[in-house]
Amino acid sequence: MSIMIKGMQMPESCFGCRFRHDGYCFAKEQQDNRPEWEQDKKPDWCPLIPVPPHGRLGDLDELYVHLNEWYLTNNPVFTKEEALYVRAMLLGIVEAPTIIPEDEMV
Repeated sequence: MSIMIKGMQMPESCFGCRFRHDGYCFAKEQQDNRPEWEQDKKPDWCPLIPVPPHGRLGDLDELYVHLNEWYLTNNPVFTKEEALYVRAMLLGIVEAPTIIPEDEMV
């Protein structure tokens, strides 16, 4: 599970990060043992990801499953044009950009 801190700006380096204190990263819960000169940039292991400006967010995978089930259930009553339109919507869901990546299962 992840959290988003509304209004927090993405730090450009560990030095500007509010999760770093005395060389310890509280976001990753580990000591940052990199040399001090390397700590002026974000490390590869940093768990913070930027969230770009966006509209309402939802689970596109769940939307796809719901719309596809509805389509398969009602397919016989659709005209060819309607079926094509629904399939185009399903493709649009598949190709939609990811704003926040899927959480890894813990």
